[in-house]
Amino acid sequence: EEKEYRKKLREITQQLESEKERYFAVTQGGSTASSATKEGYKAWATDLISRLKDRRNAPPSEYLPEEKELSDLRTRIDALEEGKNRLIEEMKQKDFDTGSLFLE
Repeated sequence: EEKEYRKKLREITQQLESEKERYFAVTQGGSTASSATKEGYKAWATDLISRLKDRRNAPPSEYLPEEKELSDLRTRIDALEEGKNRLIEEMKQKDFDTGSLFLE
């Protein structure tokens, strides 16, 4: 059973890292280099506007496609983080070794 939990945790962690990398790429204007470019500033502004619309609970029709993409990415990242934390808590409740999880 512990092996299954560890396998699921690895899968969630891989999905989480993939989504974070995608979010980083989108918010850096498509480049992993310096964001101090025209594209980087535009991506930063789009992210900020998207966050403000999320905060206001704006209807989907108010989002530009790029803003909606960022909002959806943040939502998926948050859900994966919650799932990962929930799984770790379940493992702790079952007295599975969780100390090494943070080293993987």
